Amino acid sequence: KVKWFPNVNDRLFEGKKVENQASGGRFVFLNVANLIPIKGQEEMIRAFGTAFKNDNGVVLKIAGDGYLRQHLENVVSELELTNVEFLGFLRRERVVDEMRKCNVLLLPSYYETFGVVLIEALALGKPVIASKCGGPECIVDNTNGLLFECRNTEQLTHSVKEIKENYRGYDHQKIKRDVIKRFGREEFYKRIRRIYETAINDYNC
Repeated sequence: KVKWFPNVNDRLFEGKKVENQASGGRFVFLNVANLIPIKGQEEMIRAFGTAFKNDNGVVLKIAGDGYLRQHLENVVSELELTNVEFLGFLRRERVVDEMRKCNVLLLPSYYETFGVVLIEALALGKPVIASKCGGPECIVDNTNGLLFECRNTEQLTHSVKEIKENYRGYDHQKIKRDVIKRFGREEFYKRIRRIYETAINDYNC
Protein backbone atom coordinates (compact mmCIF):
# COMPACT_ATOMS: atom_id res chain seq x y z
CA LYS A 1 0.00 0.00 0.00
CA VAL A 2 1.19 3.47 -0.85
CA LYS A 3 0.19 6.66 0.95
CA TRP A 4 0.91 10.06 -0.62
CA PHE A 5 2.03 12.88 1.66
CA PRO A 6 2.25 16.47 0.41
CA ASN A 7 5.00 18.85 1.43
CA VAL A 8 4.51 20.72 4.68
CA ASN A 9 4.02 24.46 4.77
CA ASP A 10 6.59 26.56 6.61
CA ARG A 11 5.44 28.30 9.80
CA LEU A 12 7.40 31.33 8.58
CA PHE A 13 4.59 31.83 6.04
CA GLU A 14 1.70 30.56 8.14
CA GLY A 15 2.38 33.04 10.95
CA LYS A 16 2.27 36.19 8.82
CA LYS A 17 -0.75 38.49 8.67
CA VAL A 18 -2.69 38.56 5.40
CA GLU A 19 -2.29 41.73 3.34
CA ASN A 20 -4.79 42.05 0.49
CA GLN A 21 -3.12 44.82 -1.47
CA ALA A 22 0.37 45.19 -2.89
CA SER A 23 2.50 48.13 -1.86
CA GLY A 24 3.02 51.17 -4.06
CA GLY A 25 -0.43 51.10 -5.60
CA ARG A 26 0.60 48.71 -8.39
CA PHE A 27 -0.83 45.29 -9.16
CA VAL A 28 2.10 42.91 -8.69
CA PHE A 29 2.56 39.47 -10.21
CA LEU A 30 5.43 37.52 -8.64
CA ASN A 31 7.36 34.49 -9.87
CA VAL A 32 9.77 32.72 -7.50
CA ALA A 33 11.89 30.02 -9.14
CA ASN A 34 15.28 29.14 -10.56
CA LEU A 35 15.80 30.73 -13.97
CA ILE A 36 15.96 27.53 -16.00
CA PRO A 37 13.89 26.39 -19.02
CA ILE A 38 11.65 23.94 -17.11
CA LYS A 39 10.20 26.82 -15.06
CA GLY A 40 8.50 28.35 -18.12
CA GLN A 41 9.55 31.96 -17.50
CA GLU A 42 9.94 32.90 -21.17
CA GLU A 43 6.31 32.00 -21.89
CA MET A 44 5.33 33.85 -18.71
CA ILE A 45 7.09 37.03 -19.82
CA ARG A 46 5.55 36.85 -23.30
CA ALA A 47 2.06 36.28 -21.88
CA PHE A 48 2.48 39.13 -19.41
CA GLY A 49 3.73 41.40 -22.19
CA THR A 50 0.71 40.62 -24.34
CA ALA A 51 -1.65 41.36 -21.46
CA PHE A 52 -0.02 44.40 -19.85
CA LYS A 53 2.68 45.82 -22.12
CA ASN A 54 3.96 49.06 -20.61
CA ASP A 55 1.03 49.34 -18.22
CA ASN A 56 2.98 50.77 -15.32
CA GLY A 57 0.10 50.06 -12.98
CA VAL A 58 0.91 46.36 -13.34
CA VAL A 59 4.33 44.81 -12.76
CA LEU A 60 5.88 41.35 -13.06
CA LYS A 61 8.64 40.61 -10.54
CA ILE A 62 10.89 37.60 -11.11
CA ALA A 63 12.76 36.35 -8.04
CA GLY A 64 15.52 33.84 -8.57
CA ASP A 65 18.69 33.33 -10.52
CA GLY A 66 20.11 30.88 -13.04
CA TYR A 67 21.86 30.53 -16.37
CA LEU A 68 18.73 31.63 -18.28
CA ARG A 69 18.71 35.11 -16.76
CA GLN A 70 20.51 36.89 -19.61
CA HIS A 71 18.22 35.25 -22.17
CA LEU A 72 15.12 36.30 -20.22
CA GLU A 73 16.41 39.85 -19.90
CA ASN A 74 16.93 39.85 -23.68
CA VAL A 75 13.31 38.74 -24.17
CA VAL A 76 12.13 41.64 -21.99
CA SER A 77 14.23 44.04 -24.09
CA GLU A 78 13.00 42.51 -27.33
CA LEU A 79 9.39 43.02 -26.26
CA GLU A 80 10.21 46.54 -25.01
CA LEU A 81 8.63 45.87 -21.62
CA THR A 82 9.19 48.49 -18.95
CA ASN A 83 7.21 46.75 -16.21
CA VAL A 84 9.23 43.56 -15.65
CA GLU A 85 11.74 43.47 -12.79
CA PHE A 86 14.43 40.87 -12.05
CA LEU A 87 15.07 40.63 -8.31
CA GLY A 88 17.84 38.02 -8.42
CA PHE A 89 18.40 35.41 -5.73
CA LEU A 90 16.55 36.22 -2.50
CA ARG A 91 17.05 34.88 0.99
CA ARG A 92 14.10 33.26 2.74
CA GLU A 93 13.01 36.34 4.69
CA ARG A 94 13.07 38.49 1.55
CA VAL A 95 10.96 35.92 -0.32
CA VAL A 96 8.33 36.20 2.42
CA ASP A 97 8.47 39.99 2.15
CA GLU A 98 8.04 39.98 -1.64
CA MET A 99 5.16 37.51 -1.41
CA ARG A 100 3.41 39.67 1.18
CA LYS A 101 3.75 42.70 -1.10
CA CYS A 102 2.51 40.96 -4.27
CA ASN A 103 -1.05 40.37 -5.45
CA VAL A 104 -0.68 37.08 -7.35
CA LEU A 105 1.97 34.36 -7.54
CA LEU A 106 2.74 32.81 -10.95
CA LEU A 107 4.14 29.30 -11.45
CA PRO A 108 4.19 28.42 -15.19
CA SER A 109 6.46 25.37 -14.90
CA TYR A 110 6.62 22.52 -17.41
CA TYR A 111 6.81 20.04 -14.52
CA GLU A 112 6.36 20.17 -10.76
CA THR A 113 6.09 17.23 -8.39
CA PHE A 114 4.21 19.48 -5.97
CA GLY A 115 4.76 23.25 -5.89
CA VAL A 116 5.87 24.39 -2.44
CA VAL A 117 5.99 28.02 -3.56
CA LEU A 118 2.24 27.79 -4.23
CA ILE A 119 1.30 26.78 -0.70
CA GLU A 120 3.67 29.42 0.68
CA ALA A 121 1.87 32.16 -1.26
CA LEU A 122 -1.54 30.75 -0.35
CA ALA A 123 -0.52 30.77 3.33
CA LEU A 124 -0.13 34.53 2.92
CA GLY A 125 -3.61 34.76 1.42
CA LYS A 126 -2.42 35.31 -2.14
CA PRO A 127 -4.27 33.76 -5.10
CA VAL A 128 -2.06 31.90 -7.58
CA ILE A 129 -1.85 30.98 -11.24
CA ALA A 130 -0.15 27.69 -12.11
CA SER A 131 0.26 25.37 -15.05
CA LYS A 132 -1.27 21.90 -15.13
CA CYS A 133 2.08 20.17 -14.83
CA GLY A 134 1.61 17.48 -12.18
CA GLY A 135 1.74 18.94 -8.68
CA PRO A 136 -0.31 22.14 -8.85
CA GLU A 137 -3.54 20.31 -9.71
CA CYS A 138 -3.78 19.03 -6.13
CA ILE A 139 -3.31 22.54 -4.72
CA VAL A 140 -5.10 25.06 -6.95
CA ASP A 141 -8.87 25.32 -7.43
CA ASN A 142 -11.33 28.06 -8.35
CA THR A 143 -11.39 29.44 -4.79
CA ASN A 144 -7.66 30.20 -4.63
CA GLY A 145 -6.54 30.80 -8.21
CA LEU A 146 -6.42 29.56 -11.78
CA LEU A 147 -4.87 26.67 -13.68
CA PHE A 148 -3.87 26.80 -17.34
CA GLU A 149 -2.61 24.20 -19.80
CA CYS A 150 1.15 23.74 -19.61
CA ARG A 151 3.13 25.78 -22.21
CA ASN A 152 -0.07 27.44 -23.45
CA THR A 153 0.91 31.12 -23.64
CA GLU A 154 -2.52 32.17 -24.89
CA GLN A 155 -4.25 30.60 -21.88
CA LEU A 156 -1.72 32.17 -19.53
CA THR A 157 -2.37 35.58 -21.10
CA HIS A 158 -6.08 35.09 -20.49
CA SER A 159 -5.44 33.92 -16.91
CA VAL A 160 -3.39 36.94 -15.85
CA LYS A 161 -6.06 39.26 -17.25
CA GLU A 162 -8.88 37.31 -15.61
CA ILE A 163 -7.34 37.13 -12.16
CA LYS A 164 -6.63 40.88 -12.15
CA GLU A 165 -10.19 41.68 -13.24
CA ASN A 166 -11.73 39.37 -10.63
CA TYR A 167 -9.22 39.96 -7.83
CA ARG A 168 -11.76 41.45 -5.42
CA GLY A 169 -13.73 38.22 -5.58
CA TYR A 170 -11.05 36.24 -3.74
CA ASP A 171 -11.42 35.72 0.01
CA HIS A 172 -7.82 36.08 1.19
CA GLN A 173 -8.49 34.93 4.75
CA LYS A 174 -10.28 31.84 3.46
CA ILE A 175 -7.37 31.09 1.13
CA LYS A 176 -5.02 31.15 4.11
CA ARG A 177 -7.26 29.04 6.36
CA ASP A 178 -7.81 26.43 3.67
CA VAL A 179 -4.16 25.91 2.76
CA ILE A 180 -3.16 25.60 6.43
CA LYS A 181 -5.95 23.08 6.95
CA ARG A 182 -4.72 21.00 4.02
CA PHE A 183 -0.95 21.48 4.13
CA GLY A 184 -0.10 22.84 7.58
CA ARG A 185 2.19 21.09 10.04
CA GLU A 186 -0.61 20.01 12.38
CA GLU A 187 -2.47 18.28 9.55
CA PHE A 188 0.75 16.58 8.47
CA TYR A 189 1.36 15.29 12.00
CA LYS A 190 -2.22 13.97 12.17
CA ARG A 191 -1.79 12.08 8.90
CA ILE A 192 1.50 10.55 10.04
CA ARG A 193 -0.04 9.50 13.35
CA ARG A 194 -2.99 7.82 11.60
CA ILE A 195 -0.58 5.87 9.39
CA TYR A 196 1.43 4.63 12.39
CA GLU A 197 -1.70 3.74 14.33
CA THR A 198 -3.05 1.76 11.38
CA ALA A 199 0.27 -0.03 10.87
CA ILE A 200 0.54 -0.92 14.57
CA ASN A 201 -3.04 -2.16 14.73
CA ASP A 202 -2.58 -4.26 11.59
CA TYR A 203 0.63 -5.74 13.01
CA ASN A 204 -1.01 -6.62 16.34
CA CYS A 205 -3.82 -8.37 14.52
